[in-house]
Amino acid sequence: MRENEHNSTSSDLNAVTLFRLLASMTLLFVGVCVALWVLISIAGVISAEEAPALIERIAPADGEPFEVEIDGNRAEMSPHLFRVGAYGCLCFLYLIAGSIAKATISGGVKLVQPDVKELIQQLMKQRK
Repeated sequence: MRENEHNSTSSDLNAVTLFRLLASMTLLFVGVCVALWVLISIAGVISAEEAPALIERIAPADGEPFEVEIDGNRAEMSPHLFRVGAYGCLCFLYLIAGSIAKATISGGVKLVQPDVKELIQQLMKQRK
């Protein structure tokens, strides 16, 4: 009876370990894919001859100056100022995507870390 309990516990442990390994590898894969996408997108924005669609929608290159009137005083803002703001929004969106990549990679590493420690301990025991 005791041997049957040991085998059941061992198979449950192996199933949990397998699930953790699968989940960690999935998180690592997704995180690396998102990180690569962010890097490729940033490289595309830097090397592109035209501005990204987001920038063109927020602040078109041929946009008119933005005029504000407060209490009879008129102020005119350059469309270039809106372009700087649009690029700031784009950087913020890349920051969010990079944070998601970092979180998923970190989560995957934390899930795999105990298994790696156990594997190293087993290798050290076999070496002796």
